[in-house]
Amino acid sequence: MIERFIRVRIWKLRGFVLKCYLILHGCKVGKNLTCKQWPTFRAIPKNNISIGNNVNIGYRITLEVTQSGKLTLSDYVSLTQDVLISAANDVFFGEYAVCAEFVSIRDGDHGIRKGIVPHFQESHTDPIRIERGCGIGRGTAIFRGVKIEEDVIIGANCILMRNFSSVPNGIYFGNPPKLIGKRF
Repeated sequence: MIERFIRVRIWKLRGFVLKCYLILHGCKVGKNLTCKQWPTFRAIPKNNISIGNNVNIGYRITLEVTQSGKLTLSDYVSLTQDVLISAANDVFFGEYAVCAEFVSIRDGDHGIRKGIVPHFQESHTDPIRIERGCGIGRGTAIFRGVKIEEDVIIGANCILMRNFSSVPNGIYFGNPPKLIGKRF
């Protein structure tokens, strides 16, 4: 019991230090940020990250937000562990959205023209929106241009591409993801 109490206090202290770091870099951060482990920043934040109240940053979180990109984590968002978010354009999480472990979210990619190494091809970006109350299952990959409607559950190991469309309260599983039911 006392061990849990101490651990939670450490997470809150780490959250406070992370909040100070982000504010020093011009980012917006709300109250009660919890940080279980310091996230990896692939680029130094510069007024391009917005975090709401009561957000949880879990273990081994990697954030790659370019100077022209934007990341928004609304109130009560939870990133559990081993989550990668790459925002070259705009990645948005609505209130109460949850990401399980080993999730990759990328709003940009390289072209695929023949004869040119992908690294040297033009980049393409489209915003990603994960609306209020969504649950993203373990091992899911979300690519540019995806919008997940309110209260949608995405099952484990799904791959969501630009042509994915969802309905509010839908439950999706498989590859490609298919609507298997609705939350009620």
